Amino acid sequence: MPKLIYLNLTTYGLSKIWLFTKKYKIVKIIENIAKIDEKFLEIGCKINYKGDRKNLTKIIFKLISFVILVLATAFYITNTALIKIDRIISIFQLESFTSSALIILQVLITLYSIRRRFEFINSQISTKNLKKLAEIHLETTTLIENFNGIFGFVMLLCTAIVFGWFCMFVFSIVMARLSFWKEIPIFMIFNIFINIIIIGTFVTIIYFAECAKNEGRKTIKLLYMELHKIEDQKLCSNIQNFIHQIVITKNEFSCRLFDLSWTFLFKFLTTVAMYFVILVQFESSFKKNT
Repeated sequence: MPKLIYLNLTTYGLSKIWLFTKKYKIVKIIENIAKIDEKFLEIGCKINYKGDRKNLTKIIFKLISFVILVLATAFYITNTALIKIDRIISIFQLESFTSSALIILQVLITLYSIRRRFEFINSQISTKNLKKLAEIHLETTTLIENFNGIFGFVMLLCTAIVFGWFCMFVFSIVMARLSFWKEIPIFMIFNIFINIIIIGTFVTIIYFAECAKNEGRKTIKLLYMELHKIEDQKLCSNIQNFIHQIVITKNEFSCRLFDLSWTFLFKFLTTVAMYFVILVQFESSFKKNT
C-alpha cells in the first residue's frame, strides 16, 4: 500500500515538472483559442461565453464535490481503521490528489474548449464562409496536436496510476480469499473509493476527448450534405478540398503510445481482467500445494 502511494506521489511530481517545462505551450494554446475566436467574429459568429462559463462551472463543481466526498470518506475509513500509513505520507497524498484534480480540470477545460470550437464550425457550415471555416478547422486541429504535446505525458502517467490502483484492488481480492492480510477488508474499502475517483476521472477525460474528436469528424458529414445541394463545380471542388483536409489530418487525442478512446479503455479493462485470471490460477495452485 505505501509503495503504491509513493508511486502516486512520484508520478504527480513528474507531472508537475513536465507541465512547468511546457507552460509556454499552455500559453500558446490560450493565444490560439483567442485567435480562432477572432476569426469566428469575422464571419459573424458570436460565441456564447456566458453559456460556456456556466457549463464549465457545473463541471468543475461536480468534479470537486465528487473528489471531496469520496476522499473524505476514504480517509475517514483509514483513520478509524488505524491502517498503518505515515501521517506525513497521508498529507502529501492528500495534497497530490488536490493538485492532480487541478491538472485534470485543466485537461477537461482544454478538451471542452476544443469541442466547442468544432461545434461553432459545424453550426456555421455554408458555401459563403467555406474558405474561412477550413482555415479555422485546421487551426482547431492544431490545438489537438498542442494538447497531445503538453498533456500526453501526463495522460501516460495517469494511465499508469489507474492501472496500478486497479491491479492492487484485484490483488487485494485474491489476498482476502487466501486470508493473508488481517486488515484486508478495510484496505479493500479504501481501495474501492480511490478506484472510484481515479477510474471516474479517467473515463471522464476519455469521454471529453471522444466528444471533441466526434465533433471534429461531424464536419465531414455536414460538408457532404452541402455538396449534394450545390451544382457549382468550383464550390464543389472547395468542399472536396475541405473534406480531404479533415480526412488527412489526424484528429486524435493521444499520448504517443495510445489514443484516448473507448477502444483503449476496453483494452485496458481486458488487460486487468487477464491479470485477475492469472491471480485466480495462482490462488488455485497455492491451495493445492497447501
